[in-house]
Amino acid sequence: MARDDTLARGCGSGEGVVRFYQWDLPTLSFGRNEPAVGRYPDEPTLRDQGYDVVRRPTGGRAVLHHRELTYSVVAPISAFTSLKAAYRSINLGLVEGLADLGVDVSSAPPAPALPPDAGPCFRAPAEGEVMLDGGKLVGSAQVRVGDVLLQHGSILIQDDQHLLGALRLLAGEKGAEPATLAAWLDPMPTVETLIDAVESGLKSALTGDWRTGDGEGSFNRSILNERRAHYSSPEWTWRR
Repeated sequence: MARDDTLARGCGSGEGVVRFYQWDLPTLSFGRNEPAVGRYPDEPTLRDQGYDVVRRPTGGRAVLHHRELTYSVVAPISAFTSLKAAYRSINLGLVEGLADLGVDVSSAPPAPALPPDAGPCFRAPAEGEVMLDGGKLVGSAQVRVGDVLLQHGSILIQDDQHLLGALRLLAGEKGAEPATLAAWLDPMPTVETLIDAVESGLKSALTGDWRTGDGEGSFNRSILNERRAHYSSPEWTWRR
Protein backbone atom coordinates (compact mmCIF):
# COMPACT_ATOMS: atom_id res chain seq x y z
CA MET A 1 0.00 0.00 0.00
CA ALA A 2 2.82 2.38 0.87
CA ARG A 3 4.56 1.77 -2.44
CA ASP A 4 1.40 2.33 -4.50
CA ASP A 5 0.68 5.53 -2.57
CA THR A 6 4.27 6.77 -2.98
CA LEU A 7 4.16 6.16 -6.72
CA ALA A 8 0.92 8.14 -6.97
CA ARG A 9 2.41 11.04 -5.03
CA GLY A 10 5.49 11.11 -7.25
CA CYS A 11 3.87 10.50 -10.64
CA GLY A 12 4.96 13.03 -13.23
CA SER A 13 3.06 14.38 -16.21
CA GLY A 14 2.91 11.98 -19.11
CA GLU A 15 4.10 8.92 -17.18
CA GLY A 16 2.55 6.07 -15.26
CA VAL A 17 3.42 2.83 -13.51
CA VAL A 18 1.82 -0.61 -13.60
CA ARG A 19 2.78 -3.06 -10.86
CA PHE A 20 1.95 -6.69 -10.11
CA TYR A 21 2.57 -8.28 -6.74
CA GLN A 22 1.56 -10.95 -4.27
CA TRP A 23 1.60 -11.08 -0.46
CA ASP A 24 3.96 -12.80 1.98
CA LEU A 25 1.12 -13.64 4.40
CA PRO A 26 -2.64 -13.98 3.90
CA THR A 27 -3.64 -10.36 4.34
CA LEU A 28 -7.04 -8.84 5.04
CA SER A 29 -7.31 -5.40 3.45
CA PHE A 30 -10.09 -2.93 4.24
CA GLY A 31 -11.32 -0.31 1.80
CA ARG A 32 -10.45 3.28 2.61
CA ASN A 33 -13.83 4.12 4.15
CA GLU A 34 -15.02 0.65 5.11
CA PRO A 35 -16.18 0.15 8.72
CA ALA A 36 -14.00 -2.53 10.35
CA VAL A 37 -14.17 -1.95 14.11
CA GLY A 38 -16.65 -4.39 15.61
CA ARG A 39 -17.07 -6.14 12.26
CA TYR A 40 -13.77 -8.02 12.22
CA PRO A 41 -11.56 -9.38 15.02
CA ASP A 42 -8.93 -6.99 16.34
CA GLU A 43 -5.40 -7.05 14.97
CA PRO A 44 -3.80 -9.31 17.64
CA THR A 45 -6.58 -11.87 17.14
CA LEU A 46 -6.16 -11.80 13.35
CA ARG A 47 -2.41 -12.25 13.68
CA ASP A 48 -2.90 -15.17 16.06
CA GLN A 49 -5.03 -16.79 13.34
CA GLY A 50 -2.29 -16.28 10.75
CA TYR A 51 -3.60 -13.15 9.01
CA ASP A 52 -1.96 -9.79 8.42
CA VAL A 53 -4.17 -6.71 8.07
CA VAL A 54 -3.97 -3.35 6.31
CA ARG A 55 -6.28 -0.57 5.14
CA ARG A 56 -5.98 0.43 1.49
CA PRO A 57 -5.76 4.01 0.20
CA THR A 58 -8.44 3.11 -2.36
CA GLY A 59 -12.13 2.53 -1.75
CA GLY A 60 -14.10 -0.66 -2.00
CA ARG A 61 -14.63 -3.38 0.57
CA ALA A 62 -12.71 -6.14 2.32
CA VAL A 63 -10.47 -8.49 0.33
CA LEU A 64 -8.33 -11.40 1.48
CA HIS A 65 -5.05 -11.25 -0.43
CA HIS A 66 -3.58 -14.73 -0.59
CA ARG A 67 -4.02 -16.97 -3.62
CA GLU A 68 -4.52 -14.09 -6.03
CA LEU A 69 -2.56 -11.54 -8.05
CA THR A 70 -2.72 -7.87 -7.12
CA TYR A 71 -2.26 -5.22 -9.81
CA SER A 72 -1.91 -1.45 -9.49
CA VAL A 73 -2.03 1.35 -12.05
CA VAL A 74 -0.79 4.88 -11.35
CA ALA A 75 -1.26 7.55 -14.03
CA PRO A 76 -2.28 11.18 -14.53
CA ILE A 77 -6.06 11.56 -14.68
CA SER A 78 -5.61 13.81 -17.72
CA ALA A 79 -4.49 10.78 -19.71
CA PHE A 80 -8.07 9.47 -19.47
CA THR A 81 -10.12 12.69 -19.10
CA SER A 82 -11.82 11.40 -15.92
CA LEU A 83 -11.60 8.81 -13.15
CA LYS A 84 -14.58 6.98 -14.60
CA ALA A 85 -12.97 6.83 -18.04
CA ALA A 86 -9.76 5.51 -16.47
CA TYR A 87 -11.68 2.83 -14.59
CA ARG A 88 -13.34 1.75 -17.81
CA SER A 89 -10.07 1.64 -19.77
CA ILE A 90 -8.15 -0.28 -17.13
CA ASN A 91 -10.92 -2.84 -16.72
CA LEU A 92 -11.16 -3.29 -20.48
CA GLY A 93 -7.42 -3.98 -20.47
CA LEU A 94 -7.91 -6.61 -17.79
CA VAL A 95 -10.70 -8.22 -19.82
CA GLU A 96 -8.55 -8.28 -22.97
CA GLY A 97 -5.54 -9.77 -21.18
CA LEU A 98 -7.52 -12.48 -19.41
CA ALA A 99 -9.41 -13.31 -22.61
CA ASP A 100 -6.06 -13.97 -24.30
CA LEU A 101 -5.55 -16.76 -21.74
CA GLY A 102 -8.79 -18.35 -22.93
CA VAL A 103 -10.92 -17.06 -20.05
CA ASP A 104 -14.49 -16.11 -21.06
CA VAL A 105 -14.57 -12.84 -19.11
CA SER A 106 -16.94 -9.90 -19.44
CA SER A 107 -17.61 -6.53 -17.81
CA ALA A 108 -20.30 -6.22 -15.14
CA PRO A 109 -23.39 -4.28 -16.28
CA PRO A 110 -24.54 -1.05 -14.60
CA ALA A 111 -25.65 -1.54 -11.00
CA PRO A 112 -26.35 0.68 -8.00
CA ALA A 113 -23.19 1.67 -6.16
CA LEU A 114 -22.71 -0.30 -2.95
CA PRO A 115 -21.86 1.48 0.32
CA PRO A 116 -18.56 0.78 2.13
CA ASP A 117 -20.37 -1.31 4.75
CA ALA A 118 -21.97 -3.70 2.21
CA GLY A 119 -19.76 -6.65 3.12
CA PRO A 120 -16.71 -8.23 1.44
CA CYS A 121 -15.66 -7.05 -2.00
CA PHE A 122 -16.29 -10.23 -3.98
CA ARG A 123 -19.91 -10.68 -2.90
CA ALA A 124 -21.16 -8.25 -5.55
CA PRO A 125 -19.64 -6.53 -8.60
CA ALA A 126 -19.51 -2.84 -9.34
CA GLU A 127 -20.24 -1.60 -12.84
CA GLY A 128 -17.42 -2.49 -15.22
CA GLU A 129 -15.66 -5.01 -12.99
CA VAL A 130 -14.43 -8.26 -14.53
CA MET A 131 -16.89 -11.19 -14.40
CA LEU A 132 -16.63 -14.89 -15.21
CA ASP A 133 -19.53 -17.38 -15.24
CA GLY A 134 -21.69 -14.90 -13.35
CA GLY A 135 -19.16 -14.42 -10.56
CA LYS A 136 -16.77 -11.59 -9.86
CA LEU A 137 -13.21 -12.45 -10.90
CA VAL A 138 -11.44 -9.12 -10.37
CA GLY A 139 -12.26 -6.58 -7.67
CA SER A 140 -10.94 -3.06 -8.33
CA ALA A 141 -10.99 0.32 -6.60
CA GLN A 142 -9.62 3.82 -7.13
CA VAL A 143 -8.43 6.88 -5.28
CA ARG A 144 -7.49 10.33 -6.52
CA VAL A 145 -4.14 11.70 -5.31
CA GLY A 146 -4.02 15.30 -6.54
CA ASP A 147 -4.08 15.08 -10.33
CA VAL A 148 -3.12 11.39 -10.33
CA LEU A 149 -5.21 8.25 -10.05
CA LEU A 150 -4.32 5.05 -8.28
CA GLN A 151 -6.35 2.01 -9.20
CA HIS A 152 -5.57 -1.41 -7.90
CA GLY A 153 -7.34 -4.67 -7.57
CA SER A 154 -7.24 -8.39 -6.93
CA ILE A 155 -7.39 -11.11 -9.61
CA LEU A 156 -8.56 -14.33 -7.98
CA ILE A 157 -6.53 -17.42 -8.77
CA GLN A 158 -8.30 -19.56 -6.17
CA ASP A 159 -11.16 -18.75 -3.78
CA ASP A 160 -10.08 -17.79 -0.29
CA GLN A 161 -12.71 -15.05 -0.08
CA HIS A 162 -15.17 -17.35 1.69
CA LEU A 163 -12.85 -17.17 4.72
CA LEU A 164 -13.94 -13.56 5.20
CA GLY A 165 -17.40 -14.79 6.16
CA ALA A 166 -15.89 -16.84 8.97
CA LEU A 167 -13.77 -13.91 10.11
CA ARG A 168 -16.55 -11.37 10.19
CA LEU A 169 -18.25 -10.83 13.51
CA LEU A 170 -21.59 -10.12 11.82
CA ALA A 171 -23.70 -13.10 10.80
CA GLY A 172 -26.45 -13.66 8.26
CA GLU A 173 -24.87 -11.92 5.26
CA LYS A 174 -25.13 -13.57 1.87
CA GLY A 175 -23.78 -12.83 -1.55
CA ALA A 176 -22.75 -14.36 -4.85
CA GLU A 177 -19.82 -16.76 -5.06
CA PRO A 178 -16.71 -15.26 -6.68
CA ALA A 179 -15.14 -16.68 -9.81
CA THR A 180 -11.58 -18.01 -9.98
CA LEU A 181 -9.07 -18.66 -12.72
CA ALA A 182 -8.25 -22.10 -11.31
CA ALA A 183 -11.85 -23.22 -11.80
CA TRP A 184 -11.69 -22.26 -15.48
CA LEU A 185 -8.13 -23.00 -16.59
CA ASP A 186 -6.71 -26.52 -16.51
CA PRO A 187 -3.81 -26.55 -16.16
CA MET A 188 -3.58 -23.23 -14.34
CA PRO A 189 -0.82 -21.13 -15.95
CA THR A 190 2.06 -19.82 -13.89
CA VAL A 191 1.80 -16.44 -12.20
CA GLU A 192 4.42 -15.18 -14.64
CA THR A 193 2.21 -16.19 -17.59
CA LEU A 194 -0.78 -14.52 -15.97
CA ILE A 195 1.19 -11.31 -15.47
CA ASP A 196 2.37 -11.34 -19.10
CA ALA A 197 -1.22 -11.73 -20.35
CA VAL A 198 -2.66 -8.98 -18.16
CA GLU A 199 0.24 -6.69 -18.99
CA SER A 200 -0.38 -7.24 -22.69
CA GLY A 201 -4.07 -6.37 -22.28
CA LEU A 202 -3.26 -3.20 -20.35
CA LYS A 203 -0.69 -2.16 -22.94
CA SER A 204 -3.36 -2.47 -25.63
CA ALA A 205 -5.97 -0.54 -23.64
CA LEU A 206 -3.73 2.19 -22.24
CA THR A 207 -1.35 2.55 -25.23
CA GLY A 208 1.81 4.66 -24.84
CA ASP A 209 5.46 3.61 -24.69
CA TRP A 210 6.24 0.92 -22.12
CA ARG A 211 9.44 -0.26 -20.48
CA THR A 212 9.97 -3.04 -17.99
CA GLY A 213 11.81 -2.64 -14.69
CA ASP A 214 11.60 -3.22 -10.97
CA GLY A 215 10.41 0.34 -10.40
CA GLU A 216 12.86 0.98 -7.57
CA GLY A 217 14.02 4.20 -9.18
CA SER A 218 10.46 5.55 -9.07
CA PHE A 219 10.29 5.67 -5.27
CA ASN A 220 11.08 8.77 -3.26
CA ARG A 221 12.62 7.13 -0.19
CA SER A 222 11.60 9.79 2.32
CA ILE A 223 7.98 9.69 1.12
CA LEU A 224 8.03 5.88 1.05
CA ASN A 225 9.22 5.69 4.65
CA GLU A 226 6.54 8.16 5.75
CA ARG A 227 3.82 6.22 3.94
CA ARG A 228 5.04 2.94 5.42
CA ALA A 229 4.63 4.43 8.88
CA HIS A 230 1.15 5.62 7.90
CA TYR A 231 -0.07 2.24 6.62
CA SER A 232 1.39 0.31 9.54
CA SER A 233 -0.38 2.60 12.02
CA PRO A 234 -3.34 1.11 13.93
CA GLU A 235 -4.87 4.59 13.91
CA TRP A 236 -5.18 4.28 10.13
CA THR A 237 -6.03 0.59 9.87
CA TRP A 238 -8.73 0.75 12.55
CA ARG A 239 -9.91 4.31 12.01
CA ARG A 240 -13.47 3.10 11.36
